[in-house]
Amino acid sequence: MSKFQAYPSLILYFTAVQAVANEADDRLSLIPGTYHLDLLNADGEVMNRTKEITQGGKSNEFIKTSTVAQNGQKINQWQSKFEAVPINDNLFRFVGRGWRSGGKDQSSEWAKNTIQYVFQINQDSFFELHNLDSNQGRFRWQRARDGVSTMRSNQIALLKPLLGTFEGSFNNRGSRAFGASKEKSDVRCETKLSESGQLATLC
Repeated sequence: MSKFQAYPSLILYFTAVQAVANEADDRLSLIPGTYHLDLLNADGEVMNRTKEITQGGKSNEFIKTSTVAQNGQKINQWQSKFEAVPINDNLFRFVGRGWRSGGKDQSSEWAKNTIQYVFQINQDSFFELHNLDSNQGRFRWQRARDGVSTMRSNQIALLKPLLGTFEGSFNNRGSRAFGASKEKSDVRCETKLSESGQLATLC
């Protein structure tokens, strides 16, 4: 008897750990990108915030360049270095590792940064949660992308039971106001996915 035959649960454990690691890698790959967020300041003026996230030296390390602009003019910019630590299947912990003033074209030393918060990422949005007790502690950044954004495949999978052709009938009660007669009505509905699998059409 081999060692693997003697310990089948051990094989299952390693398989599960590998699957979780692959899922974490897939989610980490969604983090890089450019995101936008518009906020109102105390004077009621719109502040345009942009953050560009690039890959760091490790798979879970990233560099974030944050820019604040008003009326098209840049008024502040800084960089943050952070690690994304998986919490569960769809949440990460932002763990700050350093920060410095300025953008990507400067080379000043990193200062200590200990900021931490929870975030969630998908193809279209970056959700941040800094404070459960205040709406000011919750932010939704929109990813900058070319073309029209589509639903995520895991969301549209919920429509799978609705795909296909359905037929039925119902007794129309009629309406004098709309000129509808009281009779039996037949209904035929067909729902299908696009070739990309990310758009459902109802015919």
